[in-house]
Amino acid sequence: MKFAYLIIAHTKFDQVAKLLELLDDERNDLYIHIDQKVLDAVDIFQKTLKPAVQKSKLYFVKQHNVMWGGESQIETELELLRAATKRKYDYYHLISGMDLPLKTQNEIHKFFEKHTGKEFVHFGSNEDARKRCQYYWLYQEALGSVANAGISKKVCNKLRMISIFAQELIGIDRVKKYGVYENIVVGSNWFSITDSLARYVVSKEKEILKCYKNTYCCDEVFLQTLVKNSSYKNNLYSYAIDDYHANMRDIDWKRGRPYTWRNTDFDELMKSDYLFARKFDERIDNQIIDRIYMRLKRK
Repeated sequence: MKFAYLIIAHTKFDQVAKLLELLDDERNDLYIHIDQKVLDAVDIFQKTLKPAVQKSKLYFVKQHNVMWGGESQIETELELLRAATKRKYDYYHLISGMDLPLKTQNEIHKFFEKHTGKEFVHFGSNEDARKRCQYYWLYQEALGSVANAGISKKVCNKLRMISIFAQELIGIDRVKKYGVYENIVVGSNWFSITDSLARYVVSKEKEILKCYKNTYCCDEVFLQTLVKNSSYKNNLYSYAIDDYHANMRDIDWKRGRPYTWRNTDFDELMKSDYLFARKFDERIDNQIIDRIYMRLKRK
């Protein structure tokens, strides 16, 4: 099997280099997006990341200025998918630069060979899914730059909530206006999908960008909604709500937003049946990163 790993990175590039080393395999190509706010991104790519990769092909995709919860998150995912689908892969794995695999590449490839054709997309509870794209969340992309300009985020959020309240009063409903799908669902934005689904997503790019402009955290909505309203829903590995086996990522929302794994969690992670975990932070606990790195390199 041939894999494309799609990596979204914005910081801690020594840690990202270790991630790349663990993904480095003749059967994998690696596509990395580095946030546009990283001014020395090209230098980092050449001096820190490229030397970590010996067997895979490594591609540096067009940069976007990514803001949490904004449509720039969606644009970045589509950028990575568009770049990767110029070639053909059996699976496309979207991961963060703060993730790590928990299994060797041999183990990961064996798992997907066993479950060929399944789509690994996580689904969560849908309490606020419709609201995320029903109204115009006017300041989501601007929140970072506004804060940097010295304007309080509290002020910005207050103005936005007043705007949402006004839209509720006058009956704004972008879901009806843009014909967004009937079943709007939400989940983790990290996925492992087949070539067929990856190309289907890219074919819907214009529609996706129009429907989800000025929305709130719809990087956790657009793929789930697309799948749920298509025949690909029949190929899901799991549709159990809030089960992270659906995308095979170990993500702990009970202890954090999400929780950052520590060295004390090493045995738990190594014994789990998940393929990947997030998140890790070398500033908080570098030992857990080194231990996983050494364990997988020895196998």
